[in-house]
Amino acid sequence: MDSNLVKHIVERSRIPSLIIYVSVTKLPLWFVEVIVLLSEQYTEQEIKIVYLNGLNQKNKWQKWYTPILVAEKIVFRQNLNAFKTIDIHHAFEHCKNVETCQSLSKLYIQEGVCLSFMDEAGAFCGENYYRYPQEILSVGFRGVDSFVKNYLFGQKPLKVFKEDALCWQHLFQTLEYGIDKNSGFLQAAVKQSIISLWRSKKTCDKRLSSETVRIGDFEFCYKWFKSAIVRVIKRFKKILFYKRWFIILKKENDRKLLLPGGKDGWADPFVVDGKYLFVEQIDFKSNKGKLVVTELDDNSDIVKYETIIDEPFHLSYPNVFKKDDLWYMLPESAADKSLRLYVSSNFPTEWSFKRKLKADIRFLDFTPLYHNGFWWLFTTSKVMERGSSYDQLYLFYSEDFINDEWQPHPQNPVITDSSVARPAGNLYWHNNELYRPSQDCFNKYGGSIKVNRVVKLSKEEYKEELVEEISSQTLGVKAHAVHTINIGAGITVYDAQTWAFRL
Repeated sequence: MDSNLVKHIVERSRIPSLIIYVSVTKLPLWFVEVIVLLSEQYTEQEIKIVYLNGLNQKNKWQKWYTPILVAEKIVFRQNLNAFKTIDIHHAFEHCKNVETCQSLSKLYIQEGVCLSFMDEAGAFCGENYYRYPQEILSVGFRGVDSFVKNYLFGQKPLKVFKEDALCWQHLFQTLEYGIDKNSGFLQAAVKQSIISLWRSKKTCDKRLSSETVRIGDFEFCYKWFKSAIVRVIKRFKKILFYKRWFIILKKENDRKLLLPGGKDGWADPFVVDGKYLFVEQIDFKSNKGKLVVTELDDNSDIVKYETIIDEPFHLSYPNVFKKDDLWYMLPESAADKSLRLYVSSNFPTEWSFKRKLKADIRFLDFTPLYHNGFWWLFTTSKVMERGSSYDQLYLFYSEDFINDEWQPHPQNPVITDSSVARPAGNLYWHNNELYRPSQDCFNKYGGSIKVNRVVKLSKEEYKEELVEEISSQTLGVKAHAVHTINIGAGITVYDAQTWAFRL
């Protein structure tokens, strides 16, 4: 089996040139890096950057905001390099297939895919183009200001329009993280949107866009000071406490909380036959994960537990499944940049590494489902170093994904939304309907679990709708995060995270 980089999308039979219109001659570093990466990834295609002689405007509140920027850099250790100013005339000197210019012929424009980062683009791009918000190319202080106002405090998704209708929407943020991380998430979101609009067969349903309230300067300051206080308190809290995951097991009307001895945590529970619980055990000191199996008695109490897989790198999400009378496991091994397959020689305690199904890839919470003669493979994928692992759900299918090639779904990424993309456990059937649990990572990692009814699953379409949200409050436990649910043999298991004393 080919272990090269996974092909994430179904490409068009003919790939046209990419034409990008910008209204400025100064670009933010994060955007320049996107173009350079596209140039290196698709060396056979031309990329034209058409620019006007515009200049970035200075923000009149710059002096007033200076203390905020200083605090972000010194107190919260944000480098803000993503918004560094790069001159367009020197940005792509080493990219052989990227050319900057001030105009193109109408014929060339008609034959290419045009993306505009200008509010008024019709006079330059013709009639057929995709329009991005001009504000995202702001640089320096103005760039930081615009990004925080619109995408962190304003909580806007990245929106791309065609003919005044919304054709691409991407909620990329995880708000508990800082400016640097979230600007990396924006970078990956913009890169994926460009690839999809330029090269993919993905169909973008045109729909009306809801209005977004813009954050004013004073509201910005209020929200920033509020968030700063929360971050400072959290930093001091980490001196005395650490985050510890534990398992919640429900059987009929009975509920149990399960933890290992010592200070380690348990997360990502998978239940088999109602008597075996596979979990990730998180080391208290290093935060590194290894995989453990727990044996339960008839009352769902722990009989014993033991380590089954421990690698030099982090492992989690011990997804166990049976195929051709053999037990397999596909744990998350993104820290190894691979998807590793393990097979059991003596279930449930003896496991051995079989091979890497895929290498040079970062799949998160890989979840297979066998349905209608095919294996359907759900996963989020970290496609850029600074990108998010929460916001893009990819779907693949194969008759035998262990031995055969996978096919990417033509609508990949099938979901671009950090509040619902990342898997939270196995898909399951209830009353002849299929449900996919997912993690809500928009406000924070493990904010809640969302249960989604799968409305359409085929080689051409994927659709789901939200039917339930599960939080620590609905589970009746004192915790601030939940992110896994699995069901089997009358047992439902969840995980949750709480603060525990370091001492």
